[in-house]
Amino acid sequence: MCGICAVYEENAYLVAKSLLTKINHRGQDGAGLFVYPATNSLLTGHGLVNEVLKDNPNLNNTKIAVGQVRYPTEGDLIQENIQPIIKTINKVTYVVAHNGEIVGYRNLVKQWNLEDEVPSYFSDTHIIPYAIARAPGSNLQEKVINGLSALNPAWSLCMAIQEEAKDPFLVFARDPYGIRPLSITQNHIGIFASSENSLPTNNSQVVRELKRGEIIFVNDHGIKTYQIPQKREASCIFEHIYFHFPKGEFASIDVSEARDRLGKQLAIEEREQNLTVNDAIVVYAPDSSHVAAVGYAEEANLPLKPGIFRR
Repeated sequence: MCGICAVYEENAYLVAKSLLTKINHRGQDGAGLFVYPATNSLLTGHGLVNEVLKDNPNLNNTKIAVGQVRYPTEGDLIQENIQPIIKTINKVTYVVAHNGEIVGYRNLVKQWNLEDEVPSYFSDTHIIPYAIARAPGSNLQEKVINGLSALNPAWSLCMAIQEEAKDPFLVFARDPYGIRPLSITQNHIGIFASSENSLPTNNSQVVRELKRGEIIFVNDHGIKTYQIPQKREASCIFEHIYFHFPKGEFASIDVSEARDRLGKQLAIEEREQNLTVNDAIVVYAPDSSHVAAVGYAEEANLPLKPGIFRR
């Protein structure tokens, strides 16, 4: 579990910092942000977003940003694995923020003789630029589509890609199973993507989840979307149970409603199996289990009490 975002609009640094703060619950071991244009374009460090990304007036006019909050599932807890990672191959620079796990990536490292470039203590994210660079295609967009199509899941990606002497463009993408979340928002300010988005769709902005296998390209001309062949839907159930902030949707299911129903169902099944403890109180661990605890307490007719407090 990690959180990723990308921004294509004025004040990209401030918007991206706000987005990463909002999804900081998805990863608290490290945070990073790439911004363009800027002299110091990559800001990364161990810790929370507010510890790593400070107010910086020099970055207020940045136009593009790609960021991540890290919860490590692959690779050691080292600076090189705090995303986004940056890799230049054949005069093309790839800035990659990734949420998920790429199954079998070490096989690709061996197959492509990349043991020196992607050592064993590097995360699976480091293979992504090589997959794109090695893919067939007459232009970068085709190489992105073909490179990502050949990667095993799970991946939700936010990337900035820059050819030499050109402005970068952004890529938002989800694997064809739709395992990890990613949403896009378009409003009067610009375009941005985030692992989670609870903003409402209204007349001033459009918010939607990326489809399974959808790849979106963003530049000064707007957005262009491409659909790679979809697989069976396999959205991660733990988004509804634990990962996702209680507000919002994932896989077109309201997260809060799903947790409430899960809590109620647990109480129903306990009652059916004569496992209900009548002389009890329900205590939730903030904040992911709060909504489920409310549903359980209502169905079980038990009092709900806060027993764990944040310091």
